[in-house]
Amino acid sequence: MDQEEENQQEEDLERTQINVLAVQAITSLVLSAMSIPVAGNPAVSCLEQQPRNKTLKVLETRFGRKLCVIRGIVEREIQAMVSKRDNIATHFPYQAWDPVPSLSSSITGTLISHEKLLLQINTEREMGNMDYKLGQVSIHSVWLGNNITPLREEEWDEDEEDDTDVPAPTSPPTSPINSRKHRAGVDIHSCSQFLLELYSQWILPNSPNNKKTPVVLISEVVRSLLAVSDLFTERNQFEMMFSTLTELQKVHPAEDEILNQYLVPAICKAAAVLGMDKAIAEPVSRLLETTLRSTHMPSRIGALHGILYVLECDLLDDTAKQLIPIISEYLLSNLRGIAHCVSLHNQQHVLVMCAAAFYMIENYPLDVGPEFTAGIIQMCGVMVSGSEEATPSVIYHCVLRGLERLLLSEQLSRLDAEALVKLSVERVNMPSPHRAMAALGLMLTCMYTGNTQEHCSPPQTGGCVLIFILSLSFVSSARLSDAWQALSLVPVCLTIFKLLLASSGACSSVT
Repeated sequence: MDQEEENQQEEDLERTQINVLAVQAITSLVLSAMSIPVAGNPAVSCLEQQPRNKTLKVLETRFGRKLCVIRGIVEREIQAMVSKRDNIATHFPYQAWDPVPSLSSSITGTLISHEKLLLQINTEREMGNMDYKLGQVSIHSVWLGNNITPLREEEWDEDEEDDTDVPAPTSPPTSPINSRKHRAGVDIHSCSQFLLELYSQWILPNSPNNKKTPVVLISEVVRSLLAVSDLFTERNQFEMMFSTLTELQKVHPAEDEILNQYLVPAICKAAAVLGMDKAIAEPVSRLLETTLRSTHMPSRIGALHGILYVLECDLLDDTAKQLIPIISEYLLSNLRGIAHCVSLHNQQHVLVMCAAAFYMIENYPLDVGPEFTAGIIQMCGVMVSGSEEATPSVIYHCVLRGLERLLLSEQLSRLDAEALVKLSVERVNMPSPHRAMAALGLMLTCMYTGNTQEHCSPPQTGGCVLIFILSLSFVSSARLSDAWQALSLVPVCLTIFKLLLASSGACSSVT
């Protein structure tokens, strides 16, 4: 009898492992529909990205377009240098420095170059990493692609709707999401609906199959649902996802932290798509507050991803007043403790914290207040000023990109902006080539900040300032151990120098 029970346990374990592998394989196959330009062919395609960061309006002005040209040159050089440097230590080539699959006006989607998405890619995403990540598809793009109206808007009174001055779109919006139903001849809607119903049967508390579902399989199912939901096409799918996962969260032991790291962001994602009205916001806020106090690092990282989903849905005032102080306190206390030596801390945790802080400052400036903004700027300065051993390159570039967005979004005080100018001047003289170039990008952005309106005068880039920038760039080049890399920066600096002269009209002052 004991032998039979042992054999049965082994068979159950093997069956569970097979089911977990099957769920992982199905998830990968479904996500391959997000590949652009050829769906389902990872050899010649990359997963589509639709960043949460909105397009910066200042980049559409006359001087903003000039900044895009100059800053795009710097961005390409940074990417090239980081790619070559990283490839030295690994035999895996980085696939996609050149194309970034993203939302476009085309029904089928296109590959867009990095400089055309300048400072728009999710801040926490590592440069050159094209793998699937949480936040791959933004909440706004889900609304756009599926014609989903946030729940709270449906509850507005007719008078409030009349008072809201929202221009009607001249033509229906297009999104690559809509075309996924027909990519590569696969009915994506039916696939995602089948998986949602199957997963619900496995994990629903009142389902007869739930008692037979092992915990490890439930965790994998929730993880799969979190990813596959990027391809949902109807509002009721997100409603079913939210209700199913909420029921699971109520009955499942809170001590199961492995499940919570997927369950919390999945619930937040569904809630954000549905609109985060008061009925949804209260339990979600309590869930996030509890998870942020967890000692399990992956659970806290999952909560931060959930926070990014929730923040993107334009929180109601009451919800923002309840949730944002909790998030602000968490970010300040944690970043303050690790700023001097980031390398000793979990890298992903730091990246997501920085992304959340930058997003809150840009989109919720009144809720976070000037003290939070000043504290974040100060700690970012400490992180960026650290040595290469203290601050990894991934975090260095993440912080600088976030600071540039804040400058261009005009959410910084004059004092904070001046601090960034000083920081960029100091960092552009670093011995590391890609770090010096990233600081040069920040310096260029500082030069154009405040001069992006059409009626403003050109940036005050007189000969002394231009020569100063050029000399600093050459100093950083001269310190490189690789002479060929130093020589490759010379034409880049000269090109930037020429463009700056053309935009400022300072040719006579230099000559």
